[in-house]
Amino acid sequence: MEPQDVATLAGGTLIVHCQAQGFPQPQITWMRGHERMSSDFQPLDYADGRTVLTSNGSLVIQSVGPKDEGYYLCKATNGIGAGLSKVVSLAVNEPVKFDTPARNVTARRGESVTLSCDVHGDHPIQVYWLFNEQRIHHNNYRFSLSEVKLDTGLQSHLLIQQSDRQDSGFYICQADNMFGHAKQTTLLAVQEPPDPPVNLEVIEVGSRAVRLSWQPPFDGHSKLLGYTIQYKAFPASSHGEVTDWQHANTLNLSISAVEAGGLAMGTEQQQHTAVLTGLHPATTYHIRMLAINGIEPSAFTDPIAAKTQEEVPVGPPQSVHVETLGPDQLLVTWKPPKAELWNGDLLGYVVYWTVHGASASFGTNHTSSHTVRGVSVNQFRMTDLHKFTHYDVTVAAFNGVGIGPQSAVVTAATQEGVPEAAPQNVACSPLSSQSVKVSWSPPPANQHGGVLQGYKVIYRPVLKDNGKQDFLKFTFYCYF
Repeated sequence: MEPQDVATLAGGTLIVHCQAQGFPQPQITWMRGHERMSSDFQPLDYADGRTVLTSNGSLVIQSVGPKDEGYYLCKATNGIGAGLSKVVSLAVNEPVKFDTPARNVTARRGESVTLSCDVHGDHPIQVYWLFNEQRIHHNNYRFSLSEVKLDTGLQSHLLIQQSDRQDSGFYICQADNMFGHAKQTTLLAVQEPPDPPVNLEVIEVGSRAVRLSWQPPFDGHSKLLGYTIQYKAFPASSHGEVTDWQHANTLNLSISAVEAGGLAMGTEQQQHTAVLTGLHPATTYHIRMLAINGIEPSAFTDPIAAKTQEEVPVGPPQSVHVETLGPDQLLVTWKPPKAELWNGDLLGYVVYWTVHGASASFGTNHTSSHTVRGVSVNQFRMTDLHKFTHYDVTVAAFNGVGIGPQSAVVTAATQEGVPEAAPQNVACSPLSSQSVKVSWSPPPANQHGGVLQGYKVIYRPVLKDNGKQDFLKFTFYCYF
C-alpha cells in the first residue's frame, strides 16, 4: 500500500499507511525532510512517545501539531535491489482556539478599557464580539474594533471609550475558520464607588441605644470593606435636618465585624444590623451612613431620625428657696433642673416637707408632699402648718418614667402666732384675808405658737351674800 499525501486537524491522531510485499519481507523505514525533493531526509525520532511505527509499517503520530507538518519518506527494502520509496506531505490544519476559555478584566469608571483576544489557527479567521448576546458593530460610537494578523493566528481588540456601569458584563470573542470555531468569554467589571446603603432604618429603640438595619448596596464591582455611620444629637428646639456634620459622632464598621455581630438573612436580601450605644435619653438623633469599597466611599444616605426613650430625671431642681409667709404658711420656689438632666419631658414637681428633726429621711410617715403639675410652675404655698415650727423642705422633678432625685434640704420656720391652748392645771389657794395664790402649768409645748412671754391672770369677785353680783373685773399681768 503506497502512502498518500494527507491533511489532518491539529490535536488529533494521524495514521499514514505504507506497506510493501516481497521476499524476504521488506522492512519499512520512515524519514523526514524539509522538501519533497530534498536529499537530507533523516530517520524519525520515536523518543517523544507521540510517534510510533506499527508492525505493518504504518506511521502513527498522536496529538498532531503544526511542528509535525512537512515531508515524510516511506522506504521499503529487503536487501534485494534498490527498494521502494515514496515521499508524502503532511499538512496540519489548525482550527481556531484560545489559550484560555475565560478572562477577567477590571477598569475604573470613566476610563477607556481595551478587551483583547488572541486567536490561534489557520487563516482566514473571522472574529466578532458579542455583549449581552448582541453583536457589537463598528458603527457604535463608544466601541472600536481592530485586528492584527499574526503568523499563528490573529489578535482582536475591542476598545470601550469612557467605560460606565452599564458596560460591566460578559463579552464574547467569537472566532471561526474553515476548520472550526471557538469563543472566549471576558468578564468586564467597571469599578466605581459603591452606592449608599439601602433602606437604612431604625428597628429598635432604647433609652441609651438604637439598633439600625440596612441592606448591602451595589458594591461598585469592588468588594465592600465596611461602613461608616455618623450620628448627631438634634436640638429639640430646632427644625429640619442636621446640616453641619463636622463634629458628628462616627462609628466605623468592617464587613467582618458586621457579619460576625449583626447579619440577618431576610426573605429576599441580606440585612445588616448595628447598634449605636452611649446615647442620651429622650434625645433626637439624626443618623446617616455610607459604604466603603476598594475604590472610595459612597455618598451618604439621606439622614433618618430616631428619638431615644425617656429615663427618670437625674438632676434635682435648682435654687430651691423657702420664704415665711405667716404663722402657718411657707412659700417654696425653685428653678428646673439642668436641661441635659431631664432625660425626658418634665411633667411637674413634687414638694416634700416634714417637721425638722421628726425623721431621719424623707419618704416616711412623717413626710407630707404635694404634686405640682407643669414644668413652668416654679412655686408652691404650704398652708395649715404649725406656728413657729421649723420645717425641712425638698423638691424633686418628674417625667413620664418617674421621679428624679430630691434637692438639698432647705430648713425654714413659720412665724409666731397666739398660743393655741390655755395654761393647764390652774389652781387657787388662800394666803391671807386679802391674798390668794394662783398656780398653773404651761400649755402643751406644741401649742405655744411661739416663745411664751408671760401670762395674763384675770379674776373677779364671786356673788355677795345678798345674791347680787359685783361686775368689777381685775386683771393682773405676769411676765417672765
